[in-house]
Amino acid sequence: MLCKHCGAGNPEGAKFCQKCGQPLFEDPAPKKAPSATPSQQPTHQSRVDPVCPHCGSNKCEPVSRNLTKVRGGGYSASSGCCGLCLLGPFGLLCGLCGTGTKVDVKNEVVWVCKNCGREHIAQKDALEKAEVMAASYAMSILLIGVFISAGVNLSGWPWILMIVWAFSPLIAWGMIDTELSEQLGYPLTEILPPNISVRAYLIVAEVITVIVLLFGGPFIDGLLAGL
Repeated sequence: MLCKHCGAGNPEGAKFCQKCGQPLFEDPAPKKAPSATPSQQPTHQSRVDPVCPHCGSNKCEPVSRNLTKVRGGGYSASSGCCGLCLLGPFGLLCGLCGTGTKVDVKNEVVWVCKNCGREHIAQKDALEKAEVMAASYAMSILLIGVFISAGVNLSGWPWILMIVWAFSPLIAWGMIDTELSEQLGYPLTEILPPNISVRAYLIVAEVITVIVLLFGGPFIDGLLAGL
């Protein structure tokens, strides 16, 4: 085998020239990793508050504002109805619980774009709003579900009410997602923590709602029968 560098002969199987020491075989050029196609490249870009979701400008400034909510003291129909189902006529007095004027003051941060003038809510406040709204909707869904179940079981209300109300968690999530996505300027799901699965939560909420609709009425009936 002849060396291509000096022309000297070398035995078969030799890797280096016995005369000049140069390699008899060159390593093949390393293969380049195939570049990612547009479909393989990540499409999700992390959202940050200082960047405007409307025009893409990074000239956003935080502005703090106070939100004041006044809750007037009046009779609570939902508490009264639940008390009626659980305690009979005297349960109507439960509607008076918690009456009185209450003022809630909350500090909220919004980012105002100096380029386009539009504003968007801070991610932290959006997540807090989502948590509060979800808890409020869940409580309302369960209370009204018990009321509907009792009406179907005791008063012969049409079953269609239970079927329609079974989809209320989906409607509630749609309302939360629409409202907060509009305030953020992009879908709410983009800033949810990785350990939160909206689908899993909705499945659990649907199952609990169906259980309340099916067994809430008979449970209330049994309580009333024992009084």
